[in-house]
Amino acid sequence: EQYFAPDVADWSRVERLIDCGAFDGDTIENALRYCALEEVAAFEPDEANFRTLARRFKEGEFGNLRGLLSPCGVWSETTTLRFQAGQETGSHVDANGESTIACTSLDEALPGFSPHYIKMDIEGAEPQALHGEREMIPKHRPRIAVCLYHAPQHLWELPLLIESWNLNYSFFLRSHLFNGFESILYAVP
Repeated sequence: EQYFAPDVADWSRVERLIDCGAFDGDTIENALRYCALEEVAAFEPDEANFRTLARRFKEGEFGNLRGLLSPCGVWSETTTLRFQAGQETGSHVDANGESTIACTSLDEALPGFSPHYIKMDIEGAEPQALHGEREMIPKHRPRIAVCLYHAPQHLWELPLLIESWNLNYSFFLRSHLFNGFESILYAVP
């Protein structure tokens, strides 16, 4: 039930998902169990993970789901950053990373996309990415699931950031593994 906690919201009306940190499509696969999903925009900068995600779409593993797939990271603006790839679910932006990746903000990459739900598990880049959604979130008021466990200060910084936008969201915190790992902030309008 990670990203789809049943006591947080009714997920059945979610038709458009933005999956930041899409990995191999695991969240998309789960979303199809809970949501009336029709369209997804998925961002995954790790090359091996992106290839698996694209293959799964190409081979029809997600049925008739429309997908806009991007091999980019999500950030506050369009830029290029150093990246530590090859870590499977743990690939991340790293100033000492061995490769570089293109990054974009959701406001810049998806100006006409009207999301019902935004999921963010981007290995510590969540604050920067949220700043890149400053137009999209107030305009469309999607549900948001953002990981808090990549840096201790995210536990209070991310809820305070979203709250500062005065959108009257309700906040829920759920830990989906032991010792606080996979702790998710759900923000629901």
